Amino acid sequence: MKNYAFALLCAFMVFACEKEGEPDQIKKQQLQQQYQNGAERARKVDVCHNGHIINVSTNAAKAHKAHGDAIDLDGDGYFDQENSCSNLIDCNDKDRDVQGTFDWSGSGVDTNGKVYNLLVQMACDFSVGTVDYEYCIGSLTLVSQVGNTFTYSETVTTGCVDNCIVTLVVNSNGSLNFTEDCGTSGILTAHLPSN
Repeated sequence: MKNYAFALLCAFMVFACEKEGEPDQIKKQQLQQQYQNGAERARKVDVCHNGHIINVSTNAAKAHKAHGDAIDLDGDGYFDQENSCSNLIDCNDKDRDVQGTFDWSGSGVDTNGKVYNLLVQMACDFSVGTVDYEYCIGSLTLVSQVGNTFTYSETVTTGCVDNCIVTLVVNSNGSLNFTEDCGTSGILTAHLPSN
């Protein structure tokens, strides 16, 4: 009888230990579930939908893109195509450090031999951009495109020649040939390396 009681006591202790282990197993499962939910939240992206930014699952993003919504995959606030939620298109929507413009900088020389420091910033679709040189900032609006040659009308700040024609040729190595034709006021040209 003592052996039977001892065996029963041992069985009870083993069963009790298993029961005590169950809360740890439950807690582990809860933590795993929280991690999965967190990972699911991390797999969401911003979408510009009807002029508003919404945050959706990457699975739903495909459907939004299919009906024309712009997507911000890298979470930098710039979207992958023209939209009403941000001013510029993201040049690389897989890299949050590359955002709304392509930039070139360097020196240009006008027909009078004057040297200007130039900064050219263009939207990723090259539809709009700016030219900054010394005390002038020009706003560029695309007029035409033939291959890798883009022609713009330029509107500039006070003190600069207005209504010039700017031509950008994007070279295969990423550099830029820049020409600003201001008629009788002169022509400014530059070859700008890629940044």
